[in-house]
Amino acid sequence: MIITIENEHLRVAISTLGAELYAVERRGDGHSYLWHGDPEAWPDRSPVLFPIVGRLHGGRYSLRDRTYAMDIHGFALRSEFAVALREKDAVVLTMQDSAETRANYPFSFTFSLRYALRGDTLVKEHLVHNAGSQPMPYEVGGHEGYRITHPLEEVQLLFDGAEHISVYGCDENGMLDAAPHEVPLDRGRLPLSLARFAESSFLTVTDLASAKVLLRDGDSPSYVEVTFPDFPYLGIWTNRAVLHPGYLCVEPWSALPDGLHSDPNLLRKPGIRLAAPGETQALRYEMRFGG
Repeated sequence: MIITIENEHLRVAISTLGAELYAVERRGDGHSYLWHGDPEAWPDRSPVLFPIVGRLHGGRYSLRDRTYAMDIHGFALRSEFAVALREKDAVVLTMQDSAETRANYPFSFTFSLRYALRGDTLVKEHLVHNAGSQPMPYEVGGHEGYRITHPLEEVQLLFDGAEHISVYGCDENGMLDAAPHEVPLDRGRLPLSLARFAESSFLTVTDLASAKVLLRDGDSPSYVEVTFPDFPYLGIWTNRAVLHPGYLCVEPWSALPDGLHSDPNLLRKPGIRLAAPGETQALRYEMRFGG
């Protein structure tokens, strides 16, 4: 089911399947900010990542002397969410653990997404509630694909006040390098190209001085500004196999994906968070749509 929220600035559609952001349009002229999910380039639009981010080495992790399998980005993106609250400019979607989720992630939980419009800004809040009796490790992240109409070389990805950024590359299987390397910026702008993604299928940015990034589609006046103080990492990705992919993903992440060097113990993953029994933790980021 597709749910629509709106205000005087924006009209936003969200799917109950995966609580996925489905469309963002500017009121008045209908300008579309979000990727439309063309299967020739990438069939998704904005998957929600929980309870892990990225790939696990070998598709598995260990916890309390047991080993569990987990697909890339976890299972929330394939789960149907219930509508817990619906207003004109906000919606809350919720999923709970099941026998199926506990086979791969042995915890009782409620995971909710709250989308709310505030002027020209969409606030996305991830609410993780531990309903069990043991501390619950988890990771959470976004995967928004923003629509671009220009070649990647003309796209502006601007990091607020930065002269360089620290970036993890990855191998052809999506396993992170052992350490990040420094990438210089051009007046805050990260130079983009298909060649850059050919060297590393996605980029993971860490140690940012400011948790803010602005994406502008070439010389278009339209832009998206993402502010993510609750998330220490940022993923950047597009389909390197398509000449003009039509989108760029800018993805706040709470934790790092695995590398070949990673400890399989989930509790020792960089960025892993722990929710105490009965605790609810909230992580949010904001997307401002301008132009």
